[in-house]
Amino acid sequence: TLKFIAVAIVAVMTMGSCASFRANASEAGKITLGSSNSSANQAGSAAGSALKSLYTSYKANGKKLDMSNVTTLLNLASLSSSITGLKGADKSYKMDFAKGMVLGSSNLVNTNNSSTIVDQLSNLANTAAASAINKAENSTTAQKVNAVTQNAETIGSAVTNILGIFKK
Repeated sequence: TLKFIAVAIVAVMTMGSCASFRANASEAGKITLGSSNSSANQAGSAAGSALKSLYTSYKANGKKLDMSNVTTLLNLASLSSSITGLKGADKSYKMDFAKGMVLGSSNLVNTNNSSTIVDQLSNLANTAAASAINKAENSTTAQKVNAVTQNAETIGSAVTNILGIFKK
């Protein structure tokens, strides 16, 4: 009986350590959520909120962005403004940005798709279209909407690609 108990203890310890290893391995490379007041986190939260609103509209319009809708244009302007920090950002900034996106989008952006979305938003941040909108950042709402409208093709295409990632 002592041998049986010893074997049982070894088996339980081995299974426990394997489960712990699997849990730690599966969490490697995933975003750990937590509150942060960093500018990257706040910008990510704003981007996530804009993406959530855009996705809701996108689904309602048969998986198309309605570029004639002022709310859509304002959400695109908000998204464009929030991604300015991604231009040339380091890994730490992008990680904080992604954390904010997950929270701001109410988990529409999640640990599985966040790196892809951050990469695509980084690409958008480096376009002339995003630069034009960012120049209008401190402008009136009408000027922001005008900047989005003038660059609608570039921005609409990039954002539509991102929205296509979501499977909800």
